[in-house]
Amino acid sequence: SQDHSLVKQAFDNLEKDFCERERFLKERLSKAVLWKRRSATALRIARRRMQSMVAGTDFERSQQELQVSRQRELDLARRQTELTLSVAQRDDKLREMVDVQDRCLNLDNLVRETEQEFTVLRRRLQAREPR
Repeated sequence: SQDHSLVKQAFDNLEKDFCERERFLKERLSKAVLWKRRSATALRIARRRMQSMVAGTDFERSQQELQVSRQRELDLARRQTELTLSVAQRDDKLREMVDVQDRCLNLDNLVRETEQEFTVLRRRLQAREPR
């Protein structure tokens, strides 16, 4: 009986040890399966990204084209500013010319009126002066 209880205790200890090892191995296996799934997902994502990538030389060429386009945009913006300034200056000159034209018309009218008054005054003077 003592042998039986010793054997039973040894068996219980072994069973407990096996259960702990089984639980440990199942946990490790579960972690390994999860790691494998995450790795497979990461690989799929990486493959998709690689398929959508361009070659290094294409990228460099695209970068150079982008730089050229940006410089062209800056040049066009500068030219647009120059043209806008030029148009504004021309508009100012046009307004000045319109003002000068208005003054000339006013002066022409004043000259005409003055000549008419002068003519009227000359006629009055000639009518009063004996010849």
